[in-house]
Amino acid sequence: MNVKLSVVICTFNRDKNLKRCLASLAGQTFDNFEVIIVDGGSTDKTNQVIKNQSKTLKIKKITYLGTELAKVRDQGWRKAKGELVSWIDDDVVVSKNWAKQVITAFQAENNIGGVTGPTIIPKKILANRDVFSFYHKKGFWKLIGKFWEIWFLEGSKYQVGKLKKSGAWTPGSNFINSTKLKGLIEVDYLEACNMTLKKDLINRVGGFDYGYKKVAEWCELDLAIR
Repeated sequence: MNVKLSVVICTFNRDKNLKRCLASLAGQTFDNFEVIIVDGGSTDKTNQVIKNQSKTLKIKKITYLGTELAKVRDQGWRKAKGELVSWIDDDVVVSKNWAKQVITAFQAENNIGGVTGPTIIPKKILANRDVFSFYHKKGFWKLIGKFWEIWFLEGSKYQVGKLKKSGAWTPGSNFINSTKLKGLIEVDYLEACNMTLKKDLINRVGGFDYGYKKVAEWCELDLAIR
């Protein structure tokens, strides 16, 4: 059977996270996919985790020692056999119907080039993430957060996948509200840790732009927009 979906995971010395991530992929209701792991030369138990999960998953490992995110991200899709390529982070735990829902979304309409979905972050971690930290502050910083929400996000804190005039992105997919959407909605960008694109489109634009240096996370947004 041809591999319809290729799931790319970049990792380095995060064996416990990777173990949980791969376990969630092993429990998918849709199993016509391969997993491509781009490893930065891990020295922990990453290799053992991959070996163990290879009993239940089709895993291909690529060792790439580069440190620039755009180049690291770019390795996986070039080895992919699937018509669709997904990127998820090594600390992501996908729901059991994740792969099935990704496929179903692409089948809904012929002109869908990319798909993303809810990326729910535990409250404890969410509170420590740059922009989101404003929502948990008091006094002056709370006012700064309110200013950010009203001015930069145009009051759309819970809106999903939209880019505002200020250039800010709406963080709606990180909140539980995003799991209650009815049907598909059109978005301006795809979440980097839950991003699926048609491989022929990735190939058409040449993959990730190597002009993005170091850990420039905007390389994913750039690829999705192109």
